[in-house]
Amino acid sequence: MPRPAPSCRPSGRCRADWPSSRNPTATARSSSPDPAAKSRNGSDLSPAFPEIAAAGRALRVPLVLDGELVVAAEGRLDFGQLQQWARRRGAGARLAARDNPAHLIVFDILDTADGPLLDEPYRARRALLEELFAHGVLADPFVLCSATTDPATAEDWLDSD
Repeated sequence: MPRPAPSCRPSGRCRADWPSSRNPTATARSSSPDPAAKSRNGSDLSPAFPEIAAAGRALRVPLVLDGELVVAAEGRLDFGQLQQWARRRGAGARLAARDNPAHLIVFDILDTADGPLLDEPYRARRALLEELFAHGVLADPFVLCSATTDPATAEDWLDSD
C-alpha cells in the first residue's frame, strides 16, 4: 500500500496526507438530524460504518469533524478491506465493525455548538482539536492525525514502519 505524502501548509504545519481518491474522507456529526457519518460528496456512510456513526452520535458536545476513514489489518492500513467495509450494510456492517472496526483519523474540526470554525485560523482549530482529545471528549474510534511544523519530522513518519 502506498504511503501518504507529507502535506505542509504555508504556515509550516505538516500532517500525513492520505490521498482522498483512495481513502474515503468523512465528516462525523453529533447532535444533528443529519447522518452521523457523511462522505465529502454527501453520501451517508452510517450504514457501512456503524461504529463511526455511533461514536459521532455519542459525543457529549455538538461537533463536525473532518478526517479519513481507515481500517487496519495486521498492523497496517488496509485499503482493500476499507473498500469491502464501505459496501456492507446491516448485519454485515455490524459484524465488520465488531471484528475489525474502522477509525476516523481526524485532521480538522469544522463546527461546534458555538458555530462554524472555517473562518478561524487552522492553528486555532488544531489547538481546539488537540484539547478535545486531551480531555477525552474525542477518543476511539476517533484518532488525532499527527501534525508537526518540522518537515524533517514529517519525512521521518513516512520512513518509519
